[in-house]
Amino acid sequence: MAAAVCDLFVVRHGVTDWNEVGRVLGRTDVELSARGQAEAEALAEALREIPLRAIMTSPQRRAQQTAEAIARHHRVTVRAESGLAEVWVRKWQGKTWNELQGDPDLQARMTGVSHGK
Repeated sequence: MAAAVCDLFVVRHGVTDWNEVGRVLGRTDVELSARGQAEAEALAEALREIPLRAIMTSPQRRAQQTAEAIARHHRVTVRAESGLAEVWVRKWQGKTWNELQGDPDLQARMTGVSHGK
């Protein structure tokens, strides 16, 4: 079977404990949970036969852990790129989506509608 040809794969990091409870991560450096590590390993196995020449990741640890799992199967160095960093979510970082219900600043940010601020 011939190897797949692809110019770019975009992969989301495995799950974290914060993802599990609906907490906004932003740039917080949260590591993968045990489930997230297993997801990263399963993805690495699925990509095993696909030739990769480079792996770039955001500076967040969870993304690096996912990329490192893939890189181990390909003998490729992982390169962290600051331009791939997670968005800055300001005061919402670390809060759950339930805690943010009704926050007018978040609503304005999500809809692009300013409330006069």
